[in-house]
Amino acid sequence: MHVYESFPSVEKSDGQGKPENVMPTETNDKQSMTKSIPSSPKCHQQSMTETENSKVFHFNPGKSCEREKSDINPNTYLELFAQDMHFIPHPYKTALKHFKRVHLFSFKNMASISSLVHHFLFSHDFNNKVLVSNGYICFGVIIAYVVFTKFLGPKIMENRKPFQLKWPMIFHNFLLSAVNFYLGLWSAKCVVKYWQSRCLFRDTEDFKNFMEEDGMYIWQLYLVKFAELIDTVFFVLRKKYNQISFLHVFHHSAVCAVFWWILKSRSVGYYLFIIVVINCNIHVIMYLYYGLSAFGPQMQKYLWWKKHLTSMQITQFCIIQLYMMVGFLTGCEYFEALELSLFSTVTAILVLFLNFYRKTFKEK
Repeated sequence: MHVYESFPSVEKSDGQGKPENVMPTETNDKQSMTKSIPSSPKCHQQSMTETENSKVFHFNPGKSCEREKSDINPNTYLELFAQDMHFIPHPYKTALKHFKRVHLFSFKNMASISSLVHHFLFSHDFNNKVLVSNGYICFGVIIAYVVFTKFLGPKIMENRKPFQLKWPMIFHNFLLSAVNFYLGLWSAKCVVKYWQSRCLFRDTEDFKNFMEEDGMYIWQLYLVKFAELIDTVFFVLRKKYNQISFLHVFHHSAVCAVFWWILKSRSVGYYLFIIVVINCNIHVIMYLYYGLSAFGPQMQKYLWWKKHLTSMQITQFCIIQLYMMVGFLTGCEYFEALELSLFSTVTAILVLFLNFYRKTFKEK
């Protein structure tokens, strides 16, 4: 199958005012000169024939291409066209230039962007990623988050009307629900896969296998924790300051910092799988609730289970604490600086949630 059809013949004058058709001439014609443009081996040969008063551009069919499709550069012919664009009749020049520009953007640039995004999300070499290697970025984002949500944001919105962010909130919450479901499935698989190596997991051969095969999921979870900061930005832009509690801000900030520490130190204990599998499943339900509530007051009659959602959040922290405590006391889990910080963070969040539950539901 030819990539391009031959261009139509070009008319020239025969000297008596009568036009005559000039067809592509043979290469052995004394009055013609043929320039051959190299092409892929054993593929169609592209040639250009220049006559006395006109220039005709055409293809000479050769043997069919014997290369595999995967070896053929899709831009080969476009590059050949670009070299001798001045030999192409004018009506075709504009179209070919436009096609080349669109083609190169669509295939080359988009392929490069896709490759960069894939490497960013799915590469196992997360230690070299700037969001991990440079701690100033992580803690800079956390500080900016706290300053914006507690001070700068409310000041900016002071004399402005609240934004109507119904559809961005619906998209954001449903997307986070889906992503947490995906990460929850992965963590459940790890709980089963590495159960036999759960004690002192970092000293086992399975830990090396985990870092090579499944380490990227910890990186993805780290990114999700930063994406969850957008919740609070929505509260600020909608002037829902009553929802920006100390519990909310501390919870989001502390989790981002702890996950950065885990990635930076590559200190993954088996307890992390237990934490993630429980937390991701709770977040699937929680962001589903937020997404539904964003539709408006007409959905409130279907969201009677809000109280049970808070109870589930409290229960998850109790289970996480219990598992970590048993692991520390039996010597099955390391009890180092990272584990101490994580255990203290979970304890603080649990106390704050219990206080929130008491004020919101018990007093009412």
